[in-house]
Amino acid sequence: MAGQGDDRHHIVRNNTIHDCEQTASAAVSGPVQPNHGNHIYNIWAQRLFSGAEMAGIKIHASIDLLIQGNRLHHTGRSLWMDWMAQGTRITGTLLRQRPGRPVRGSDHGPFLVDNNSSFPDQPAGHVPRRRLRAQLMTGRIVSRPEPNRVTPYHPAHSTAVAGLVDIKGGDNRFYNNLLVGKGEPPAAAGKARGASGFGLWVYDNRPFPRCRRAAMSSAMARAPMPAKQTQSPCGVNPKARIVDEGSNVHLHLTWDPAMRTPTARW
Repeated sequence: MAGQGDDRHHIVRNNTIHDCEQTASAAVSGPVQPNHGNHIYNIWAQRLFSGAEMAGIKIHASIDLLIQGNRLHHTGRSLWMDWMAQGTRITGTLLRQRPGRPVRGSDHGPFLVDNNSSFPDQPAGHVPRRRLRAQLMTGRIVSRPEPNRVTPYHPAHSTAVAGLVDIKGGDNRFYNNLLVGKGEPPAAAGKARGASGFGLWVYDNRPFPRCRRAAMSSAMARAPMPAKQTQSPCGVNPKARIVDEGSNVHLHLTWDPAMRTPTARW
């Protein structure tokens, strides 16, 4: 399923899309393209192709796009917001991906990712100017600049090109999230090629600043090092897991009182 940008709006709603060997839903330069209530699975399962177009939902220039209430799993990459994602919101979506990357992007932003559950091997790619709120994230975060490639950015709510710039990384805001790690010690957050690991320390050496207050509002269970200038992680193991029961999906957590009052705060 693919769409080319024009003056019309595209709506992809309440579909079951499966067993596609590249992408389930792809679009380019659409001004508004709601994607609601879709169940997308078994995408790129056989790895018959290679390249940069494999994902459950893959979109270039997602201007003011709303992705809401979707369930994506076994898609290689669940969501790929490629160049020129501005004003996009991803909300109320279950991203279950092993192995793979539920959310990947290489954008200038801004866009909002809120109220989702992400159960990945690697949840997030190099996306600057992004706000993440009220998430449950159980995998690695990859922070990586792209200094050798320039991509477009736009005036607000417009597909007109305002200019070209490389991707330096950073300028992310994390509000009221639960980030679950594996207790692994962090490696050095290199400036040149980025960093991968559990917790917000992967953004420490990005040239764009991270909003410190926002980062401090995220509780990092078992993530040994949240970030510079933030409070300590809460240090519990919620043992988060997903249980499928037919068309129903349940989230199981082991509750700990420390999760109610984490030391990572505003």
